Amino acid sequence: MDILYDDKYHLHLGYYQDNCDYESIAFKRQSEDIWDIFFDFKAYGIKNNTPENELTLN
Repeated sequence: MDILYDDKYHLHLGYYQDNCDYESIAFKRQSEDIWDIFFDFKAYGIKNNTPENELTLN
């Protein structure tokens, strides 16, 4: 199943306190009132502790 995103909506989500500068991006799905958030753990040198049963993209 392919997930389609609405080209009209996206958000930049950031945390910029305590000497941190992290940013992710969220896209709204076309067919649902759901937003998917994408964060590049590797780019920030953070270990991804997401459980195996959670949805992740490589």
